[in-house]
Amino acid sequence: MSDMMVFADETTTTDETDESSWKLFIVDDDKDIHDITKLALKDLRFKNKTISFESAYSAKEAIEKLKQYPKFAIVLLDIGMETSDAGLDVASFIRQQLHDDLTRIIIRTGQPGDTPERDIIDNYDINDFKSKTELTVERLFSTIRTAIAQYDQINELAELNNDLEERIQIALDIQRKQQEALFLQDRTVQMGELLNMLAHQWRQPLSRIAAVTTQLKFSLALGEINTEEFNAQVDGIEKYTHELSETIDEFRTVYEPSKLSQNTPVCELLQKATSIIKSTFKADNITINLNCNKEEKGHFTSTALYQVLLSLLRNSQEAFMEHKVDTPSITISTERKEGILNIHVEDNAGGIKEENLSKIFDPYFSTKDIRNGHGLGLYMSKSIVEQNCNGELKVENTEHGSRFTIILPNK
Repeated sequence: MSDMMVFADETTTTDETDESSWKLFIVDDDKDIHDITKLALKDLRFKNKTISFESAYSAKEAIEKLKQYPKFAIVLLDIGMETSDAGLDVASFIRQQLHDDLTRIIIRTGQPGDTPERDIIDNYDINDFKSKTELTVERLFSTIRTAIAQYDQINELAELNNDLEERIQIALDIQRKQQEALFLQDRTVQMGELLNMLAHQWRQPLSRIAAVTTQLKFSLALGEINTEEFNAQVDGIEKYTHELSETIDEFRTVYEPSKLSQNTPVCELLQKATSIIKSTFKADNITINLNCNKEEKGHFTSTALYQVLLSLLRNSQEAFMEHKVDTPSITISTERKEGILNIHVEDNAGGIKEENLSKIFDPYFSTKDIRNGHGLGLYMSKSIVEQNCNGELKVENTEHGSRFTIILPNK
């Protein structure tokens, strides 16, 4: 007895739509093909799940049903229906419109000789190509079972991939929160250091104001003050209070998020950074030289870089103290190379040990003891340059010390 398909007189099948079955979509304009397919596969089970069927008798009807229920494990598709290639519109709709790469599409055509099989498989991402005459009951059964197994494996991989993506996103969220916590911790430490700098900056103007007011009171008590002298002394007080006000404004620029700007002139930012730290440097006999090329007046960057510069300057200051450098000095300079702006911060503090160069930007890495170093300054500086300025922060040893380079892209 031949094992070719015998077209049975079955016209109905239960269409299950729950997740307990493998969903097979039969798209063919020949009703007998639908009936014999359902008859041949009614006993097929895979992983204790049966097959449920959905039928469409034209490409147009198939596309409408796919719009309502796009999830099928297998689409058993005839090419020639309303037109000689109407079935390809269904395949294109699944792959291009629904963006479904999981559904197994099996072409079952009555005229395989008229169809460029290789082109169809390549262009429409077809998973199998059969002629109706070669699909006996047994071959149809094995073809569909193999396709279901493939669909199941691919779905498992897709679920694992989605799960992996979710885990990666969770890990990234955790990392972002940790980064924010580290940033806050570093800013807290920096704020303490900056307050110390402010105290140094304020001592001299406050001392002068106190001296002037004392002198004015004394002169008034003796009746020895004249209008010209009084005005001169008051002008001095106004000058000192203006200096104090400027210092506060600089502090707010760095530590108030609302004050952050992406349009700060580079030379102005460098000038402010050196200005606020100069009093503490003066107390330690540290010379600081600023050589900002006048051509960089038109280069703008983020005020977040202010914190980076203070961190680099404080890092050099601590290195001077650690190595007891006799004539400590720092040079800040700008250099343009191929449209890229480099800001160099170079000191003569003896440099960084070679074994530490690769770890200098790691979080919590510090060459100082626990009382004097928290190991976040350089790590956060690198993060700020990369995330806020789209740049890079690098370090290298020089003949007498180390040189940090902030690399900023041209805007």
